[in-house]
Amino acid sequence: VSVPRTVHFGCMRCYAFCISVQLMHSLKDLDILSSPLLIAMGPVSTRPPHPGTRPCAPTARRQRRWKAEDELCGLLVCLVMFKRLQNKKKDPVVRERVSWRIHATTLIQESAFQRYYRMSIETFQELLCILGKYLVVVDYYQSVRRSRGVPPLTPTAMLQCAVSWLAGGSYHHIRVITGISTASFYRVDYKVMYAINDAEELAPQFPKTSDELKAASAAFQACSNYGVISDCVEVIDGWLCPIRVPRQAECGR
Repeated sequence: VSVPRTVHFGCMRCYAFCISVQLMHSLKDLDILSSPLLIAMGPVSTRPPHPGTRPCAPTARRQRRWKAEDELCGLLVCLVMFKRLQNKKKDPVVRERVSWRIHATTLIQESAFQRYYRMSIETFQELLCILGKYLVVVDYYQSVRRSRGVPPLTPTAMLQCAVSWLAGGSYHHIRVITGISTASFYRVDYKVMYAINDAEELAPQFPKTSDELKAASAAFQACSNYGVISDCVEVIDGWLCPIRVPRQAECGR
């Protein structure tokens, strides 16, 4: 913002006005700098009036201009402070997170780990070894600064959060145990699921040759009771909901 040379910086009013205009110049979404009141204000002469002279028309206009400057200056300062308060980041809610080592040890002692996570502790550790490289936080210190001192989740906590939810747990209880917000909970879950899709070790390997097809069929037949499953090479886990066509009386119109 260019300041006219005739503005007297000894006047606190003019100085505050210039500072406010410079601050408002950074607010791209507010069209204050093109207001008719600001455009109408021109350079003001700093030469004092002659002693003993009565206020004339130029003096009255100068006083009105100064009053308009004061009002606009106050408006600009209020708008700047409102914008700063509006963009002020709220302090995060810090929750005490449960130690995974204590949590997992307690579930193992109670023989409840398999029922809680739908997998054994060995399978969980193996899955963590595969997905850990996809769940590591890129910049630890940047994450701490962005969250105002709250450390980021470890890959173990991320996997525990996602597996608990996929096993049928409620996100209300899981996020409280993990110590994260609702938005962070869903962000972590999707991050884990994307990591599962990106992991080559977890990608489905379909049999391609005839020997692989025969080996897969024999393996499924050996796993079935009395070998009733034959000529099966792949299985997709799912659930089919049985439905029927509604009757005419049930449909109404």
